[in-house]
Amino acid sequence: MNRFTFLFVLLTFICVTGKAQERYADIKVSLVAPVTGDVIYPDNQFDITTRIHNLGVDTLRDTDSGMYMLYFNGSPISFGNASGGYDSFLVLSGQTIVPGDSAEFSIQFTIDTSWKGGATDICVALIPYNVSGNIYDTILNNNKACASVTIDNSTGVKNIASSGSSASIYPNPAKNEAYIKLNLASANEVSYRITDVTGRILLQDYKGRLQRGEHNLSVDISRLSPGTYWYQVTIGTETQNGKLVVQ
Repeated sequence: MNRFTFLFVLLTFICVTGKAQERYADIKVSLVAPVTGDVIYPDNQFDITTRIHNLGVDTLRDTDSGMYMLYFNGSPISFGNASGGYDSFLVLSGQTIVPGDSAEFSIQFTIDTSWKGGATDICVALIPYNVSGNIYDTILNNNKACASVTIDNSTGVKNIASSGSSASIYPNPAKNEAYIKLNLASANEVSYRITDVTGRILLQDYKGRLQRGEHNLSVDISRLSPGTYWYQVTIGTETQNGKLVVQ
């Protein structure tokens, strides 16, 4: 079974006074992250960030909620609920969104190595509703957004340690420059790449065929903003993945 973790941010509503009445919304959903063309790696956490636009004539209030649905290749992803069961949607309540305004929220997702690699469509959808039944979305054809990404789950790839080689990055946290420390059990092709949490490649380099022994490879990270990133060192067909914190 595919495992995942999620953290959804409940958006804080500002209360709006007034009598209960029929109200009309037109919620447009866009996917901020990931975006089409992104590469996602198993066991690397990434954000799924959704922007909610209120194109309607009435304000979304703190008493309103929305059913947030997530799909991979058309199949709904189930979320654990408070009663211990599983739903294919999250019930979200959040922040006041006045007509013409927008807000964002994120869940954090991790795909494990059993997930099938290759092209994958990730889609999110949001349907607003109110328990009193007085909020209506008059246009539903813009409530869903998708991105076509690639799950990089290459078959036959082994961890570097299985060959007797080792790879690590230091210092960690780092600022401006980091170093990849290699200890090669035999001569081999070496490359590396650094990605953000969505899997987008920010830095990569092919170092050619290096000889057996110890090597220290300098990595210029001065262009990276402070935050958490993932690195992948590849030696032949074997890889070493890890987290890099940039100060």
